[in-house]
Amino acid sequence: MSTKTQMEKKYQAIKLYQSNAITLTDLKSLFRVVAVAAEDEYSGQQDQQDVLGTRDRLEKIERLTRTRNAAIQEKILRFKVKPRLTKTRDEEIAAFATKFKTGIPANWSRYGPLIKRSNRVNKPRPGSSKGKIARTTYRGFKKFNKDFEGFEQGLIRLLQTGSRQRLQKAVNAARGSVKVTTSRK
Repeated sequence: MSTKTQMEKKYQAIKLYQSNAITLTDLKSLFRVVAVAAEDEYSGQQDQQDVLGTRDRLEKIERLTRTRNAAIQEKILRFKVKPRLTKTRDEEIAAFATKFKTGIPANWSRYGPLIKRSNRVNKPRPGSSKGKIARTTYRGFKKFNKDFEGFEQGLIRLLQTGSRQRLQKAVNAARGSVKVTTSRK
């Protein structure tokens, strides 16, 4: 049985998705819809781990390409006191997929078309979202993670052998073969 907060999240996701007042390009509504679709009820645990693994690998590439000053600034920011509450796995996936920088945790208060217009209060109906939110499918994350691991291992082997010409050829070949895109269906 769903808790009151889970039912509220499902209500908001369905209402925002079916609303004509907000487009899916609205970042706040898109974040909420993806966060609900990424819950355990609609997503497999392996799929969730694949998405978060892809996020971690892309962050690794970003860390490797940082300048020294940018790395120093990041270390300084890490020394600040961290808040106690952290994002849930669903919110982590939604933040990665939508590039949304939310507070910790995300604020699920109603806004725009989610605010009720009458004083009438409907009784909660557990299970009313069944059939309205389908099982989520993830495509390409597992393949990207596997390809990235192979690329990383190959790069490590080339660095260990010390052949500069082979390394340059491998990097040029990898640059032409890597293509990352996302799409909505």
